Amino acid sequence: MTVVDKIAALRAAMEAEGADGVYVPSSDPHMTEYLPARWRCRAWLSGFTGSAGTLCVTREAAALWTDGRYFIQAERQLEGSGITLMRMAQPGVPTAEEWLADRMPAGGTLALDGACTSVSVVESLEKALAEKRAVLRDHDFVSALWQEGRPPIPATEAWLLEPSRAGLSAGEKLHILRERLARQNANAMLVCRLDSVAWLLNLRADDVEYNPFALAYCLVEPKGAHLFIDTSRVPAGVQTVLEAQGVTLHPYGDIRDFL
Repeated sequence: MTVVDKIAALRAAMEAEGADGVYVPSSDPHMTEYLPARWRCRAWLSGFTGSAGTLCVTREAAALWTDGRYFIQAERQLEGSGITLMRMAQPGVPTAEEWLADRMPAGGTLALDGACTSVSVVESLEKALAEKRAVLRDHDFVSALWQEGRPPIPATEAWLLEPSRAGLSAGEKLHILRERLARQNANAMLVCRLDSVAWLLNLRADDVEYNPFALAYCLVEPKGAHLFIDTSRVPAGVQTVLEAQGVTLHPYGDIRDFL
């Protein structure tokens, strides 16, 4: 499929689902700086392969925002796609929120993948669209379109950093975290950032370029902790050590249903 084909397929899906716009950021479920290929949805849909960018598509228009590092690259890669390049921070160039507020119909629906969109972005979009009384919907359009050739979720072998090198064991860190949560009258905490999961459990892997992280979530409760990870890539010895620290392993994809 060409980019033109992809945008046309997206608009057909939008019409079928009653969405008036789609917001596609450059992010994954963990807000990772170096995106695994699996979640380079904006690049796949737009044809622009730079590391930073936001794509917005409505029934009649499409635009992509990127910063000055990529103006020349984006101009070349977007040529003939029907996507307008928005040069961020340049005079007269609206933000993505302003552009959407101007083009979304009153009472319209803007779809986005909630798992890959930060709370701050959602709040900014809600504020921008409030006057139009437009609503946001958690709907992942891209995954339904990107079937052929989509890279798998990274699953390199996981390992543990020794407490002698990490400073504390996972059990000791969990104890400290639970004390802090109790002071805030919090019953649980979902740890989503990969660097935080890595620190908390002394967990390491090679899922992300330039970072020793494993794609995982950790739910910490007063009496236990739950690690959501592709269990097939966790050696038996690592599982044994984690379980001894009070950590129960679950499949990575079970996080939403578990919550």
